[in-house]
Amino acid sequence: MTAEKMYQDYNSNIESANDYYMDKRIKVEGRLAEFALGDMGEYWIKLETSSGSANILCYFSPAYQLIEAEVQSMIGQLVTISGVCTGMQGGLVVLKPSFSCDLPIEPGSVTVVCCS
Repeated sequence: MTAEKMYQDYNSNIESANDYYMDKRIKVEGRLAEFALGDMGEYWIKLETSSGSANILCYFSPAYQLIEAEVQSMIGQLVTISGVCTGMQGGLVVLKPSFSCDLPIEPGSVTVVCCS
């Protein structure tokens, strides 16, 4: 699933998109647009869509500690993130909790099992 497709589905019909995505683990591929450490100690990442905006927001658990310098160097690259869809909030499609095998994490912060 691309970030573009998921956002278009929500942007065209929220109810239908909720029926399809809500409360399901979704694997989304998109360009890493920005990331930050939130107030609650959790990282969040936004994936960009062709609208030029970062419209997919992925929250990670506080145990998921990203290596910030390496993630910063990945801005603009394609990444795949898996998370549970919680719907559209404030114009953003939200996934939480999320994880990714593409993002560098601090050793020992979490155990992520990645399957193709």
